[in-house]
Amino acid sequence: MKIKLKKTLIATALLSATSTVMAETHRFVLVQEVASQEQGKTFSIYGTHSSECVEEGNASWCLPLEQQIFSTTLEQQSNMSVPYARVIELDTQGYSPQRVAEIINADGRFGVIEVDYPVTSGPVMSYRSYQASETEQVNDPEFQWQLNYFDSPALRTNGMNMLAYWDSYGYERSEKPLDVVVIDSSFFQSEDVQYAGGISTTTTRLKSCGEVGDEGYDECMQDNPPQEPNNDFSPRQENIDAGICTGHGQSVAGVIAASIDNGIGAAGMTNDVRITAIRSMSCGGGFLSDTFNGVRWLLDEPFEGSENLEPYNGNPGVINMSLSSYFPDIQCGSATEALIQRARDAGWVFVASAGNSFGDVKDNLPAACPGVIAVGALNEDGTRADFSNSGEEIDLMAQGVELVASANADDDVLFINGTSFSGPLVAGAAAILKKHTSLGPDAIELALKATATNSMFVDDCALGECGAGVPNVTSALEFAERLENGELDKITFALADDSECEQIWFTENFTSLPLCSLFKVEFNGGFGMANSEYELFRKEKAASWDVAETLDTYSNEVNYVRDIDFETFDYGYRLCLKGTCENTVIELSTVELTEENRPSQCSSE
Repeated sequence: MKIKLKKTLIATALLSATSTVMAETHRFVLVQEVASQEQGKTFSIYGTHSSECVEEGNASWCLPLEQQIFSTTLEQQSNMSVPYARVIELDTQGYSPQRVAEIINADGRFGVIEVDYPVTSGPVMSYRSYQASETEQVNDPEFQWQLNYFDSPALRTNGMNMLAYWDSYGYERSEKPLDVVVIDSSFFQSEDVQYAGGISTTTTRLKSCGEVGDEGYDECMQDNPPQEPNNDFSPRQENIDAGICTGHGQSVAGVIAASIDNGIGAAGMTNDVRITAIRSMSCGGGFLSDTFNGVRWLLDEPFEGSENLEPYNGNPGVINMSLSSYFPDIQCGSATEALIQRARDAGWVFVASAGNSFGDVKDNLPAACPGVIAVGALNEDGTRADFSNSGEEIDLMAQGVELVASANADDDVLFINGTSFSGPLVAGAAAILKKHTSLGPDAIELALKATATNSMFVDDCALGECGAGVPNVTSALEFAERLENGELDKITFALADDSECEQIWFTENFTSLPLCSLFKVEFNGGFGMANSEYELFRKEKAASWDVAETLDTYSNEVNYVRDIDFETFDYGYRLCLKGTCENTVIELSTVELTEENRPSQCSSE
């Protein structure tokens, strides 16, 4: 049997920077509200950029005033204001960057300023050998190595039930494939991993110039300016020649959507997606602002350099961010949180790798941002990988070791490890749910969590540090379709599911129980979720959920409740995980509460 040599890619997604007082000059993002122009929704900068200063002790920072960033004529000016993002560099003057941002934001004249954290996908490559074998599911030669995460969870520890999904729905491309955006570093064009298009938002320099005062530093900085946003998402030749481009973005995209059954490399989760590549890093390194400028591009919101870019021509789908910025006590920032929410309101689902510092995911962005599905990594036996972050902010887990994916223009296959690659497994699952339903981000996340497999969890994962578990794609899709059709969350008569004989037996033998006055309240279709509770609400039919009355809190998915007045009130609930309740109230269907469905033994009561 032929022995093949393969590479193992370990994506660390870790930035080692923990000092509270950092380099004197630091990047910040200044987000300011400006008036948009009605004609063509264009944005122009006119006039001078006057500034004023903020002082604290002996330090002073001067920034441009908000109202002087943009000016338009009264005829062009609309009533809509939009956020405009630009990167600025400030001397921190002995303060931590976080403290500088706090001081300036407290002044209130300049919009919102946030620390611009460095991010990385940080791959390190090594080698190992294996023996090839044959498989019959598809003809992709490396597919046999994917069975541990594609097969049934009943057969494989980390199985996501992809084979059952393919059997039921197929994996071929439809007339309207779903849009999936991969925000990452190096993407190579290959036969197995195809892109619908993309851009570059990175503003990093192509090479490091060292520290201030180093020999040749000034000349290097002058000859090596920051990159500007442009319409070419491929890695730059200087980085390729330096040997630092690992094809990390291509591998991430391949986990989601490498062509299935084409005789090349490994299989993605589905062919029915359009991958848009956003190069927000230069072969592993970049800044968080460039990542979120990619999101601004998807929303047609302006940022510094956005005028260089062709408009995004797709539809809201799934955004995968296999990158991480690690700092203790890091915070997402109000402007970034608002941006994520605007994208979610438009229909985008966010998925991010949890990071590989074997710490708490709360110290990693973008995974710790509200509205982002944070994904950790498991070993092949279902234990937490020895690099994966965990914690209460983790939403889901997936296999993060010994995945296989294409990594260069020749479609050479790597064995890859890291949350960088467990994340796109979840992104692929989310894409499948979004493709088949019209559900929003909250509902898709709920479907993935409510049906996840976690029976194999041990140690810290069993203590709630690893989220809901590993997605089961077929179960999640059933859940999502039932939720969309109003068949999941419902109130029925307590005895309605029993035969007439059973109804007689119950009413005759349990006379002390008000069986005919009981109603069966079903949350999540009866799918159990770890560490979950359900707040039951009711409101008058003409009223808003904002004025709903809280009735009770339940820890079970199926409950029997008295005094349901379905003719006067609507009923709904909020899902609470680990003590934190979702904002959205999910309405409980009462369509089955009709006289014809009332148990025959209760018809006279």
